Amino acid sequence: MGFLDRPSVLHINAWTGGPAGVFGANWPEDGDWGAAKRAAPATNRVLSSGPVDLPDDADWRHPDVGWGLVVADDPAMSNADKAAGVDLPAPLKTLLDARQGLLFRYVPSDDGTVRRYYADGGESDWDPAGTTRGRVGDLVVPKYLLIYGAPQVIPWRFQYALNMSSYVGRLHLEGDALARYVEALMNGFSATSPRVSRPVIWSVNFGGSDITSLMQQAIADDVQRAFAGGGAFAPTRLADGDATLANLADALKAARPALIVTTSHGLTGPAADPAGLQAKLGGLVDAERDVLTAALLQPESFAGAIWYAHACCSAGSDRTSQFEALFKPGNDIGDTLRAVAAAAGDMIAPLPQALLGADPPLRAFVGHVEPTFDWTLRDPRTGQVLTSALRECLYTRLHQSKRQPIGYALARIYDEAGTMLTLYNQAMARVNKGDFNALDAATYRQVAALDRQSLVILGDPTVTIPDGD
Repeated sequence: MGFLDRPSVLHINAWTGGPAGVFGANWPEDGDWGAAKRAAPATNRVLSSGPVDLPDDADWRHPDVGWGLVVADDPAMSNADKAAGVDLPAPLKTLLDARQGLLFRYVPSDDGTVRRYYADGGESDWDPAGTTRGRVGDLVVPKYLLIYGAPQVIPWRFQYALNMSSYVGRLHLEGDALARYVEALMNGFSATSPRVSRPVIWSVNFGGSDITSLMQQAIADDVQRAFAGGGAFAPTRLADGDATLANLADALKAARPALIVTTSHGLTGPAADPAGLQAKLGGLVDAERDVLTAALLQPESFAGAIWYAHACCSAGSDRTSQFEALFKPGNDIGDTLRAVAAAAGDMIAPLPQALLGADPPLRAFVGHVEPTFDWTLRDPRTGQVLTSALRECLYTRLHQSKRQPIGYALARIYDEAGTMLTLYNQAMARVNKGDFNALDAATYRQVAALDRQSLVILGDPTVTIPDGD
């Protein structure tokens, strides 16, 4: 293979529930997917202007950083009522008032429009790429944004686009679950006592060419080495045959970790049973091919933790996979992606929903809406794994003495997506000049960008690993 030549076989971290799962599929010989631009455009992070010291973006309370709430627009409401947030659930209204945050509305359009309404009946739209950032002013947008709404109402792709210039999380809890999460958030999760020194790292490895082997090496082993060399940490490591649901539940109960890192396949079947799939979509598949549900865990064992789950659909699913056009009907991966999209549609996965709404709740859940490909976990030129940004986020940024919020800590992942899109544009410029050998490079760069863009935060983006043990 030459530099960035497309591989003959691809592997993804999706499991359909059969005896072997979907581990890999041939690449179509005549696919031109890479020529069509699909990823959200790269945008520059907007900094304050003028001869003043720039604020620390990790400090969401700073007036030039700020926090805001994005909810669905309602054409039936008056602009004044929209501005006042009369339709917000009581816990969200309390949170918005307590944080002196700004309220925005998502208005459906080709690219998605964010609109702010004012008490006098006025309104203004803003551009995520160019609007001034901060908390004060009519045309200012906070850098930290919490989307409240299901992906059927506020699409995942809107969140992907915001991730390129903002620090974004999503929440769609209701009733008591929402009240519990907001109360915990406002109180700094003080009712929980997760242990910073006791992270739990769990990775399934089916060996051979299965992508779980590469994910274990590139992500779980790398994060484990960082914590093992950190001195103050005593991580619990479960790998290979030890990566069972029972062992995970026992480890969480014993360690009560502030950080949980898991790598595995995510459940994507059976597509013939939409209700059954939706009930367990993205559930983590263990070494014995059993699927994790929240009922197997005690809330006290994960309360106040941040959970990073590298598995297909661990965060949810989209009604149309951004990758499905890579593969024609009859290809295992393409058929799986199309089947999941048809059976599950737009939804948040049930596991993070249950964990974030538990009593007491999880702090945040970080997962994928799309699959990860083995092709994008390695540099095609050197064979080196491309996950150092994840290690930096999960170990260094989250645990440094001045804790970084999860939204800010993950920013480098989305910056990588922007870099990949720049390289995609450069490759396509070569294709447009007649260099069709650059098409595989364009495809690779776009697949890599989409992989990173589909990583999302569920929960508030301002949460941090607690101080202390």
